Amino acid sequence: MTMQMSIKVKKKEILPLMYCVFTSIYYTLRGWKYSTKILDVLLVIAVICGLVNAFQHVLNKARTLMIMMPLIILIIYRMSLGADARLFVSLVAVLVGMSVNFDKIASWILSTKTIIFVFCLLMGGYVHLNYISMNMGVILFLTLYIYYPKNKIKSFILAVIIYVLGVFVSKSGAMIVCAGAGLILYIIVNTKIGKRILTSKAMAFLFPMVLFLNWFLAALYSAYGYSNPNFCFIKNLVPKALSPHMLPFLNILDIIVSGRISLAAYSIEKFGVSLWGGNINYNVDTGLPYFLIDSGMILLLQDWGIVMAIVVMLAFIFLMFKLVKKKEYRLIISAIVISLWAFNEDALLAVGTNYLFYVIGYELYNSRKEIATKMKNVYGVFQKT
Repeated sequence: MTMQMSIKVKKKEILPLMYCVFTSIYYTLRGWKYSTKILDVLLVIAVICGLVNAFQHVLNKARTLMIMMPLIILIIYRMSLGADARLFVSLVAVLVGMSVNFDKIASWILSTKTIIFVFCLLMGGYVHLNYISMNMGVILFLTLYIYYPKNKIKSFILAVIIYVLGVFVSKSGAMIVCAGAGLILYIIVNTKIGKRILTSKAMAFLFPMVLFLNWFLAALYSAYGYSNPNFCFIKNLVPKALSPHMLPFLNILDIIVSGRISLAAYSIEKFGVSLWGGNINYNVDTGLPYFLIDSGMILLLQDWGIVMAIVVMLAFIFLMFKLVKKKEYRLIISAIVISLWAFNEDALLAVGTNYLFYVIGYELYNSRKEIATKMKNVYGVFQKT
């Protein structure tokens, strides 16, 4: 994408600006010591602004309407079964991304989030350190996205300062590993090996691979740690020489990720996975001293279901394919960081932590002719059968 650092806002950008500002304020205030349900009004206002903008500038075009309408119906239907509004809010972000260049959106989000985040830190702080790490992660990589092309050294030094402060304040393992990996990728981004890694064919399947890894590790732990008969077949995939060492290895890995693997294993064993989700029930006595699923990938599978997991994964495969083709290195690094963070935290579906939904909208809009043609061809095949 071409960098556009102008802070001028055109008339047609007022509603998208309001959506970005209000969603940024809402998600940054979440977890603040004095946060209340009244703040939900911000999200309602944001969604109204985003939808009005969509009907004015996006959904009034036949091709765009053809692409988006099935997704809108599917998500609304899933919400009617009982779910929070995160994915619908992110869908509106996709629509907003169709009407405004992401460079402007990134600037709006960074400015808003930084101001609100500093305010929250100074005025009582957050109820959990993870809120600090995820907000600082977004600030860090949007800073690099915006300023790295203008001044590589200064922007990287600033990012390292944010990283060190984030690690020191939040003491988050996810911040250390995920943001640290992102910074390393920025160090090698201009080298041949860095470009080869970031534009490899496998990168298009980044999100499904992380989702599968998350599930596979949980299934392994379920087989070895809980002796779950439903997953004992996985033991056959492990070489016999390694089998006795699997549980100690998984326990060490589980400690590193703060128990996310064992909790995911227990949740999958206890509640299972279904087409439309809604499987996790926190009101059930699990017998565990602590039970909470933080992994965004596992939540996608269990809370939202297989159908929505497929839809979300297809959207991110499409996005990554486009980013790799265009060699959008900074956004590819952001995607790697977000996917890794979603392994450990609920950072996948909320636009407050996953700003790639805007980029999906940008790429969908630019590919609308191609996608609409393919959809017509598929529809034609069904008519003939």
